[in-house]
Amino acid sequence: MQDNSWPGLIWSTINSWITYVWSGTTIAFALLSFQDYTFIIGTAVGAYYARRSYLINKAEKEASIADMKRRTDIYDAWLQTKNPNDPPETLHIVTEALAKSDTLV
Repeated sequence: MQDNSWPGLIWSTINSWITYVWSGTTIAFALLSFQDYTFIIGTAVGAYYARRSYLINKAEKEASIADMKRRTDIYDAWLQTKNPNDPPETLHIVTEALAKSDTLV
């Protein structure tokens, strides 16, 4: 006797689909050899590590660029405080020392 109720029809449909899915899975696994599965797994692992290396290198490069930009901004802020018409005292001392050394030679 066939169950024509709503839950019975759903269960019957699910059972038939489970059978088809299971047979399709069995066929898929039977078509490939152990070497094929090893190759597929190895390719997946290699792709994972290649992408991971790419993302790590990209993050390191971005961090390096951000660090260079930060240093440039610090140097720029320091240069903004300096007056080009008023050189530091050290420059005067070095210029005098070079002038004296030229007269000694």
